[in-house]
Amino acid sequence: MLPSLAFGKATAEIDLSVYAMQERLDLLGNGLHIYESLLNPSEFMHQSSFTNINGLTIGSVASTPIRVELKKVNTPMLLIPLSGFGSYQIADEKVLWHAGDKAVLLPSEAFTGESSMRTSLAIFINSDRLEATARGMLGVAGQDSRIFNLGRPREIELKYGHISFDKIFRQISHFIDEFSSQNEMLNLSGVDDVIYRTIVMMLNPNLIKVETMMTGSMEYRKSLVDRACQYVQANQDRTITLSELERVSGMSERNLQYAFKQRFQCSPMQWIRLQRLATARERLLNAVAGTTITAVSLLCGFNKASTFAYYYKLRFNELPSITLARSLLR
Repeated sequence: MLPSLAFGKATAEIDLSVYAMQERLDLLGNGLHIYESLLNPSEFMHQSSFTNINGLTIGSVASTPIRVELKKVNTPMLLIPLSGFGSYQIADEKVLWHAGDKAVLLPSEAFTGESSMRTSLAIFINSDRLEATARGMLGVAGQDSRIFNLGRPREIELKYGHISFDKIFRQISHFIDEFSSQNEMLNLSGVDDVIYRTIVMMLNPNLIKVETMMTGSMEYRKSLVDRACQYVQANQDRTITLSELERVSGMSERNLQYAFKQRFQCSPMQWIRLQRLATARERLLNAVAGTTITAVSLLCGFNKASTFAYYYKLRFNELPSITLARSLLR
């Protein structure tokens, strides 16, 4: 039996021949595949599930041992093994991958490879978005040079100090699986931003570690935080990611966290939630006939009414339904 998929088990496609698998995967448009089973053809099995979140394609794949050749590749790919091992050959370079130890980055070049029975995640990377995310996280302006070289294959450690990227992607996969039938919710969740930010840290975790604190006058730092706050207030009805705040403010993640902690005694994401809860309470206190909790929660950027109710009670010591009922009785 195949190892379990990371996500999408309920809707996964199952292929019992390399030809069927090759035909279907070619429809994804990321390359021209040629596959060969390393077992007896009757023992071959392949299972996969793919999803697209705001333009980010991520696949969960499981298969018996195979050999693959890609004649043409359109985008770089990050392969994160969750079980099994294998290798890829690109020109004169060979890279190895092993579950719990090493992932591999494959450039948009033709390659060959072999793998044991395995399950893995395949993430098709938009290099421009990766660069923009990295610049936002680091507070680096301009585009004169690239931060990352995605033109060559490389092995990537799945552990860095106490950080396990393996566990992070398993948690991300679980989240995707929970919302597998609700693509709109996935698009609103910001999980694609989390994935890109995680890849930035995987490719060079020292970039985050060696960053220095922002210099400049207190007034200048305050103006950058004000810019971020104004952006939040103008976009209360939708999900806002840390990457957006970094781009808007021109501050790196560390500096943004430090500035909000210093000024508001909380993180940027906590401050966003507090502002949205305050707006929601004002709407409920001034409610008119026909106002619903679901409508208010969505207008204030909460994707689920149950999540909104939880944070509302935590903040105001009563459920939003109580506030609404009291308001409508006046």
